[in-house]
Amino acid sequence: MLGTFGIFEYAIVSGRGEHTARTMVVNTLVVMEIFYLFNVRYLHMTSFSIRGALGTPAVLAAIGVVIVAQLAFTYAPFMHVLFDSAPISILDGAIIIGIGFIVLAVLEIEKALMRRLGIMRTIDA
Repeated sequence: MLGTFGIFEYAIVSGRGEHTARTMVVNTLVVMEIFYLFNVRYLHMTSFSIRGALGTPAVLAAIGVVIVAQLAFTYAPFMHVLFDSAPISILDGAIIIGIGFIVLAVLEIEKALMRRLGIMRTIDA
């Protein structure tokens, strides 16, 4: 919630306009979900590993499809007409990906705390 409301406010305050702000919100939501997916695939270990990054080929293929769809949503003119979206800058895209990394880091801290406190053993039982 903070990521999407935050990016909307950032876009509006910095003068990017409502169409761009909404596009940034949708992209932020999708990026956060992708990072969330990478995190929850391994609940009992860190996702910061080669195994965590490579994972399952089907998941990687699905993520590839989602990324192509998001790029079309963000940059294809017919999508702008259909969804009232607007293209975003590379800097804004980097900010959105940064938000995704923050989500991943927060979730990794949560998993580590749950493992340390023994909550994961309770969930498994």
